Amino acid sequence: MTTQVLGIRHHGPGSAQAALRALESLQPDVLLVEIPADLEPQLKQIGEPGLEPPVALLAYSPKDFARSSFVPFAEFSPEWQAIRWAHARQVPVVAIDLPLAMQLAPGEERAGEPSLGGLDPSEGEEERLLRRDPLAYLAGLAGYTDRERWWEDTFERESTGEDVFEAVGLLMRQLRETALEDTPELLLREAHMRKSLRKAAKLGYQNGAVLCGAWHVPALEAWKDHTAASDNQLLRKRPKVKLDSSWIPWSYSRLASESGYRSGIASPAWYEQLFRNRAESGLQWLAKAARLLRREDLDASAAHVQEAVLLAHALTRLRGHRTPGLQELEEAARSVFTQDRSEPFQLIRRKLIIGDRLGRVAPGITKVPLLEDLQKQARSARLKKELDTTLPLEKSLDLRKPANRKASLLLHRLRLLDIPWGTPQAGSDQQTGSFSEHWKLQWKPDFAIQLVQAAVWGNTVEDAATAKAIQRGREAESLGELSRLTQEILQSDLGAALSAVLHLLEDRAAHTRDVAALLEALPLLVRIRRYGNTRKTDTGMVAHLLQTVLPRIFVGLSSLPQGIDDDEAAHQAQTLIEAHHAIFLLENPGYHQDWLRAMDKLSGQQTNHPLLRGMADRMLFDKAHRSLMETRTRMSLHLSIMEGAIHWLEGFLYGSGQLLILQPGLWNLLDQWLDGLSEEHFLNLLPVLRRTFAHFSRPEREKMLSLAEHPLSDTGSTATRERGNLDPERIQQVAPLLEDILRVNPDDPSDGSIEDPDISS
Repeated sequence: MTTQVLGIRHHGPGSAQAALRALESLQPDVLLVEIPADLEPQLKQIGEPGLEPPVALLAYSPKDFARSSFVPFAEFSPEWQAIRWAHARQVPVVAIDLPLAMQLAPGEERAGEPSLGGLDPSEGEEERLLRRDPLAYLAGLAGYTDRERWWEDTFERESTGEDVFEAVGLLMRQLRETALEDTPELLLREAHMRKSLRKAAKLGYQNGAVLCGAWHVPALEAWKDHTAASDNQLLRKRPKVKLDSSWIPWSYSRLASESGYRSGIASPAWYEQLFRNRAESGLQWLAKAARLLRREDLDASAAHVQEAVLLAHALTRLRGHRTPGLQELEEAARSVFTQDRSEPFQLIRRKLIIGDRLGRVAPGITKVPLLEDLQKQARSARLKKELDTTLPLEKSLDLRKPANRKASLLLHRLRLLDIPWGTPQAGSDQQTGSFSEHWKLQWKPDFAIQLVQAAVWGNTVEDAATAKAIQRGREAESLGELSRLTQEILQSDLGAALSAVLHLLEDRAAHTRDVAALLEALPLLVRIRRYGNTRKTDTGMVAHLLQTVLPRIFVGLSSLPQGIDDDEAAHQAQTLIEAHHAIFLLENPGYHQDWLRAMDKLSGQQTNHPLLRGMADRMLFDKAHRSLMETRTRMSLHLSIMEGAIHWLEGFLYGSGQLLILQPGLWNLLDQWLDGLSEEHFLNLLPVLRRTFAHFSRPEREKMLSLAEHPLSDTGSTATRERGNLDPERIQQVAPLLEDILRVNPDDPSDGSIEDPDISS
């Protein structure tokens, strides 16, 4: 069999066009392609309508997902175009590279030909560079600091004839004689390629075309000079691992070299433009850049485009090229469109240099049932457009609409599978009782791989999410973790998982003696109880669980951990506030009274932290469980005991200053207490006092300053004082300090936040 070896750059648009011209000229009776041999059956689907590049063949071990690899294709990939050419003419296609079953076997390390990445000009001496990175060495000789840019300008940028393959072969032969030593893995791969050529010859093919990476050309051109015995010796008894494979969607961002892909390219979107219309690629690219900027309300007129085209062609002539390349176009766009501003140019780079194209794999082509089900569910939920792009998109869902409800369920179920296609928007109303959800959607090609990994849980998104949720419940280490998982399950409407996890939650709650843990779980359980109205989910089991948990909380509330520090007290105080609000969301007056009685006991337990007792006193007053007279008495008592007084006050006033403003008697008590403090004691309490008042709004603090200047009697009328008893000079001395405490100085632009690091800590 005679063979013509075509050395190409993987994903090179010039290589793809040159390969098509060479195949038309050669008219081979077999096409041999450098693709792992065990992926050959999947290649038959290239060219089918449901397979739109960029796509990738994913091979993975079902027993060990760490052993996986992908082989991506773009429209401008030479292999993709050559295989389409062969299929259109019924020419057999043979994959000749070393099977991935061998490459991914335990103990095997993958290392291929030198990739065309970027060059670091600071590397070593010339000889060392030649040995380490021969292509970078050649690029340096040609005056380039980027070897990919050199390869693009030399072989991909301008239209070339079939003789380009002769030049590439000559270049690679010289480099392999003088440069890198061949790695064991490289020798193994090339031995398998030669073995595949011998097999094709034995099958009777006469005129073979071999499409391979340029680095392999010398080894495959001389395939007849190597004996079958020597190649077979290398391949004999190589370990293998069982693999499954499937087509999955890919994207230009994952095809780019900056993604870490070893054969990646710097500019996928530009390569697509170059492949589709080489003659007008520069003009079209600049026109696209102008349209892109105009959509962002940036100045980019037709006159700008003309000026940029003239500049790009001038730079092209200065550098001795016939057509503008990406470097000239970038420089023209920077100069004319963006005036060298980085932000607009990054937009151009993201859209027109790297690109946001995402491929498509239709159901029936992929062999991953979970991926097929996702595509089906996305269509049903009207998320097909969002699934077909890698752009971030905003999505608001009204859960009363059937399609939006399906979309919400799909997004929540995927999050249970650790596939965050959708992320709840920061600050949006994602409470369980809301009919509205706001999401940021962004599909990433890596999610396809994660779907393959998640397939161990089930063949549909619902089944997989159910199994994964139940397993998470079994592995949960705390009551809070179980209650949060329960909410996720409710949002995902997974009935089987809900029943299983609620039983786990009930069992854990029944056996825990930690009242603080029950308190932390309570608000979420209450929201879950109210949540069923939105998704029509039966939450009767949660109601039963609350009937079990609440009495234990009421009984155990006064026995919260004693002797805790201030930080732990602050945490418990926040837990108490949330539990207090949750209790009063329940339409059960009996629970309300039981809770207030429990808070009454907590406030009277002297061993509890004063912050918690102050907060309990405030809650009891707010709910009219304690009268104003009783509250004044307790306030007077706590403020008279210097130890813990400021913490009690912090808890009592937490969250709102309206209590002091609307209750003059309480304000006057506080005023008298502060007035009676010694200077030393006042200065010691000042940091905590400022922290307490910093929680109040500016209008509240302004009103408090007014009260300090014009005190009220306990009945609310302005207190009368003889002006002779007031010393204006002493008032002026105190006023700045009082303004500093309340932070209401009109000349101070601060919003009231605490700036002193000692105080804020």
